[in-house]
Amino acid sequence: MSEDPRDPDRPDKLKPTEVMPELEQRPRRSGWWLAGVTVAVLLVLAAVAQVLGMLPTWKNPFGEREVDRSQPVVLERIQDLSRYHAATGEFQVIVDLEQDAPFIPSSILGGRTLFVAAGTVDAYVDFSGVSKGAITVSEKEKSATVRLPHAELERVN
Repeated sequence: MSEDPRDPDRPDKLKPTEVMPELEQRPRRSGWWLAGVTVAVLLVLAAVAQVLGMLPTWKNPFGEREVDRSQPVVLERIQDLSRYHAATGEFQVIVDLEQDAPFIPSSILGGRTLFVAAGTVDAYVDFSGVSKGAITVSEKEKSATVRLPHAELERVN
């Protein structure tokens, strides 16, 4: 036998088909399959995170938006009126006056006035006139009676 390491008939040297016969029978897997599975898993995770609200939302950059810059309500003054306004009346009157002379046309002599007047008046009860004797409490009936002064009319506006 020859001692040459390149000799193909050497018994300790295996032939290329005998090197690893199990590797030659397995099909070769490419890296594209693993990349496709990784992308699919990442897409599923991103969809779940979006549904759960874990990702920021992308709004339309050209969409309309409303900004409320109004100030909070400020109490300027409190006025103790000590009276109850029970009713408000609104009134209107139309005054139509015409001046004319018999047998003379109104364009030469005469005039007409048309006036529409409107006004309001409030009816109120003044609570400042209620004295301690105006309130009676009935323990038996579990009630209270308050005697109020008569209603008055405010000045006409």
